Amino acid sequence: MFAEHMNEHVLLKLLSDLHATLDDRAVWGTHLGSETLMRGHKNARRRIACIAALEKKKSELELREKQETEDETMSMEELPEECVREILCRLSDYRDVDNAGRATPTMQFIVKEKRIWRELVQAHFTKNEIQFIINKRPELAEKKSWRNLYVALRKHFGLRQQFTELLMLCKNCRVLFWESYGHPCLSSSEQCSTPIPITPQTFLTFFSV
Repeated sequence: MFAEHMNEHVLLKLLSDLHATLDDRAVWGTHLGSETLMRGHKNARRRIACIAALEKKKSELELREKQETEDETMSMEELPEECVREILCRLSDYRDVDNAGRATPTMQFIVKEKRIWRELVQAHFTKNEIQFIINKRPELAEKKSWRNLYVALRKHFGLRQQFTELLMLCKNCRVLFWESYGHPCLSSSEQCSTPIPITPQTFLTFFSV
């Protein structure tokens, strides 16, 4: 019970009552048993009380640290507007962006901006793809509806996969390595060929049975 910090006050009250009872109750003017035995019991009670007090203090410190940590945690509403905008720009499904706009007033404001949809369009589609859709639907350019343009582009071309870091596969050594770190190929420089980029989906297929 005490190890799980449950009903600690009950245990401390029992210890206090035990001290008072054993110290006050006497038989024929003295305690039952030898003086050595009584001294041993008294020392044991002191140790128990000391351990209980230390555990209580430790529990209070842990609770205080936990509360301080929770107080320091920043919520989505407290993030700067630019940070929220960067997060939304990482979403690939326009429905996720729309749903995020219902979460907080800041997100709602950003989602209504043309800027967020323009950045999503430019992040996922090439200039040629954008021009292709505009040629087919010139009203999108006239109304400057970046959201509708994004939806049309996504429907026609799908989304371009973007990754901050890619695994590469050396065709000579059959070694996987991070692109930013490079790879000292064991083959001669003349035999080295261009490594193959490995997407997360491809990487997972290496472990399929």
